[in-house]
Formats: sequence, structure tokens, C-alpha cells
Amino acid sequence: MLIDDDVATSVYNEIIIEDVECVNKIISVNSGEEALAYLDSTDTENSPKPNLILLDINMPTMDGWEFLEEFNQLTTNRAIEKPIIIMLSASSDEEEADKVKQHSLLKGIKNKPLTIETVEEIRDVYFSNVV
Repeated sequence: MLIDDDVATSVYNEIIIEDVECVNKIISVNSGEEALAYLDSTDTENSPKPNLILLDINMPTMDGWEFLEEFNQLTTNRAIEKPIIIMLSASSDEEEADKVKQHSLLKGIKNKPLTIETVEEIRDVYFSNVV
């Protein structure tokens, strides 16, 4: 799942992920609220739950940190399996990187837009045992 308010960046990231040929389906949403609604859906046939969430930090109305708070409540209340979550940032802010390291739901932070090398690294680190 890609969560990013910048449509152009999302489209670019989708192309990069597709080029690596490592996913069955890409779910792309434009806001944290839209992502939460999707993840809260009980229709698993039409709304399959993602194994990976790539989450933009800076978005209007609900930023990445606020999404994480709501997502944590959702997973706690509904016992939804927690996917790998990686923050995406347009800046290389050390303070953000430190905050990511301290957050229990996050596996890391990557620069956006994605590169083929970044997607391959994520695949190799978190999904190497998936056929």
C-alpha cells in the first residue's frame, strides 16, 4: 500500500514497484484517512490487506505520525495483522530518522521518490522468504 497525497509521486512509485516485479497488487491511496477506511474494511476479497505500507510523513489533514496512532488503535481493536510499515520522506532529516527508529510500528525510513534499488532492498530484507 502506498499512502501519499502527491499523486505524481504515487504514480512514479507505482511504476518503480511494478518494474521490480515483486508484488501482486498495489493499493494506492491519497490520505491517511483513505488508508484507514480501506484497512478497516471487512471485505477482504475486494480489500486485501497489504503486507507492506509505504507511508508519506508529510500530508495535509492527517500526517504519517497521526496515521500511525490511528492505525495502532485499529489493529489493537480489530486484531488486524500488522504489515511492515516504512516511512517515505522527501528530506533527509536526522530528527525524523531518530523518531522513526523509536516508533514500534516502523521498520525504517526511505527517501522518496522510490528507486529500483530501494524497492529491491525492501524486498530482500523483509520478503526474501516469500515465493
